[in-house]
Amino acid sequence: MTSDTSPIVEQGVVNLPDEAWAQARHRTEIIGPLATLKAVGHEAADAAAQALGLSRRQVYVLIRRARQGSGLVTDLAPGQSGGGKGKGVCRSRLNASFASCCKGAS
Repeated sequence: MTSDTSPIVEQGVVNLPDEAWAQARHRTEIIGPLATLKAVGHEAADAAAQALGLSRRQVYVLIRRARQGSGLVTDLAPGQSGGGKGKGVCRSRLNASFASCCKGAS
């Protein structure tokens, strides 16, 4: 028997810790109203930054995420950093593998 339903795609939020859920809810309370505005000035962004303990730039990033998201609290859940430019999450494992291969070749 085939199913007419689509599979549910998990986006890494099923195992989100309680603290991350609370942070996402708090962000949504503050960022949500700003995301509905056509333009968000520096004063409003600075007030949100102060309330969230973030920089103004991070507030604008969250506003963009809220606008592009699906309207769920999880749109503003804290994410894992990729390590920054040129520093992927798996870099240490890659370096270890490379070192291992080099040892075997010598």
